[in-house]
This record gives sequence, structure tokens and C-alpha cells, in this order.
Amino acid sequence: MKRGTNIAERWVVRMMTLWLMLSLLETKAQDSCSVSMYWAVPTLINPATAGKDTALHITAYGRKQWVGMDTSPQTYFVAADMPFKVKKAKMGVGISMQNSKTDLTKANVLAIQYAYSTKLWGGQIAIGLQAGKIEQTLKTSSEKTSTSVDLAAGLYYQRSFGKGQAYAGLSATHLNEASVTIDTISTFQQKRTYYFLVGGNIPTRNTLLIIQPSLLLKANGTATTIDCTLRATYNRRYWGGVSYRYDDGVVVMAGADIKAFRIGYAYDIGTSGDAKHSKGSHEVMLSYLMKINLDKKKRAPQKSIRLL
Repeated sequence: MKRGTNIAERWVVRMMTLWLMLSLLETKAQDSCSVSMYWAVPTLINPATAGKDTALHITAYGRKQWVGMDTSPQTYFVAADMPFKVKKAKMGVGISMQNSKTDLTKANVLAIQYAYSTKLWGGQIAIGLQAGKIEQTLKTSSEKTSTSVDLAAGLYYQRSFGKGQAYAGLSATHLNEASVTIDTISTFQQKRTYYFLVGGNIPTRNTLLIIQPSLLLKANGTATTIDCTLRATYNRRYWGGVSYRYDDGVVVMAGADIKAFRIGYAYDIGTSGDAKHSKGSHEVMLSYLMKINLDKKKRAPQKSIRLL
């Protein structure tokens, strides 16, 4: 286990160095998908979160951005992930299917994730990889489509402190900056995008209330966004919160965990750029959770372990 810990420590240093050395080259490219309830679908930005707990997660998600504008982008995706063990080694796998479209373009992304987890500094650290395919379509009089390979990698660390928990992640999507050319008419290039995520669960004197702050920093070499989020969960069932996206807008969100299901809604209020001229952005989410007993063949009873 000591050898595994040393390897994990070296990966932490390397990934932090890589993230800090962001490329400053400008390129005409497509940006990565952004969602306001990022904490609910972490595999979208970091493959190391696949199988991060002891449950199967299946999530359907939809986002309609800048409602009321002709250039309103839309994003829909379905994602699933689960943990498993090989002897005593904990691992995770995931799969996601994403569809994004604007008035002129459409993109379909199919990706699979793998994560390996080991103990480190009193917690768990996971190293994750993702491989997938991007199918880009240019909507002209006759739709033209082309495909390319897409890669991602990440680190994710989590640790419990008494009844609380802290977590942090570093990741990079579109590592190979996939370029798709359609009949020499137009070239779409995915920008390599870096993410830093940190957050936690803070218990209060009211044992039914848990405070959940988080921060997501996203950078692609030409633009940087920061989401500062504060949520609260009551009685492990009802949750709500607000988020501030620097120089962009404010988000309000709410939802509930009902038995094995989670439903959620978020509304973005734009304060700059095109967003402030729209009627806002809407997100809806529905997810299913089933607890998995990794140590016994007999399935464990379902129980909510959603506190992120």
C-alpha cells in the first residue's frame, strides 16, 4: 500500500503542475459544456469521480441556455457510473452520452470512464481516464457530419472529518483538442479545458441540516469562469442553494431526494454579455441511486448516500 500511496502522491504533484501551466494560445474552438448543478454530475468534468462512493448512479440532465434568444444553446445528457472491486482494489466505471446543439451546429459525445482509488492522507484518492467519440454536425441545407476521438483525465480526493467531509478534484477534458473538419467547409476544435473543484459537507448544531459549500474553477486558456456555490440539505431529503458565476450571473436551485430518486431544478439569471438579454437559463435533473455492497455478494438495501 505504501508503494501505491507514493505513486498517488506523484500524480497529485504532476496534475497540479499541469493544471497551473495552462496553455495561453488562442484558437477558434468550441467550449466545453457548462452546467450549474455541476456537483450532481461530477463525471461530466472529471472521470476520476466514477464510482467515487458505494452506489450506482444514473442521471438524466437537460439545460436550455439563454431562453428567448435565437442562438439559445441546448444540452442534454445521460450518465451512469458505479464502483467495483478486484480483490481489495476499489475501482469505478462510467459511461455518458451527450447531445449539444445550437441553431447551426449539433454535437454528440459518447464517453466511457475508468477510475482507480487508493488510500492517501487519511482519505481516498482516485485517478481517472476517459476515452470517447465526438460526432460534429453542421446544419446546412444537407447536414454534414464528421467524428473524432476525445480524451480526458483527472484526480479526485475525498476525506471525512468527524461527521463532515471534504473533497477536491483536478481534471482536464479534451486533452487531445480533437479537431473535426466537415467537407473543408468548417473546422470545429474542442478547447482543452481544465477544472479545479473543491467543496465539502459541514454538519450544524441542528443535526438535520447540512451546509454544502463548493467552488468550481474552469479555464481553457482564453477564458476562465468561477462558480461559487452554497447549498443546504435538510433531513437528507430537501435541498436548495444559490451560486454566483463570476462576471456572468446568479443561479438559484432546489430539489429533493425521494427514496432512490433525486430531482432538481436550477435557474440562471444572466448579468453580462448575451445572458443579460435573455430570459435566463433552465436546468432539470432526474437521477436514480442504488447502493452497492462491495464486500458481500448479497445486495445491500437501498439507502441515500447522496451528500456531496
